[in-house]
Amino acid sequence: MEIKSVKKALRILNTLSDGQNKPVTLSELSLLTETTKSTCAHILSTLVSEGYAERVSHTKGYVLGPAAYCLSRYGKYDDEFISLCRPVMRWLYRKSECAVILAVIQGSKKFIIDYIDTDKRVFQGNGDAAATAEREKKIKKLLVSGCSEICRRLSYS
Repeated sequence: MEIKSVKKALRILNTLSDGQNKPVTLSELSLLTETTKSTCAHILSTLVSEGYAERVSHTKGYVLGPAAYCLSRYGKYDDEFISLCRPVMRWLYRKSECAVILAVIQGSKKFIIDYIDTDKRVFQGNGDAAATAEREKKIKKLLVSGCSEICRRLSYS
């Protein structure tokens, strides 16, 4: 049994985290989370009072609050797993010259936990939600356009 209000609150938090600390207005949150402005405002009021969201200003909107960052205070999602995969990810990057993404799939959801598109690690998630919509579009484009090229490069190496 799912609790709809909790799902809505989580969608709001995920949307705020996708904003990369850029304020998101109430109207944008309502649109992006498919939640009425009234419901969104009530949920945000609770998130702000508990420290999971911060109101930047009436016109600019909201960002994640300090309590949201404390959720990952015990470390990254399965850091041992990420450390184990990183050498292989670097090898794949060097062989393919394409971005390499490490994701965990739970049910029907994908959580990107590490990402390399240079010899240095440029992104490491903390087990929060999936990538931003913009990053998702780039990833899908990369996967579709680069898959045959990766296979070709790997087979000739």
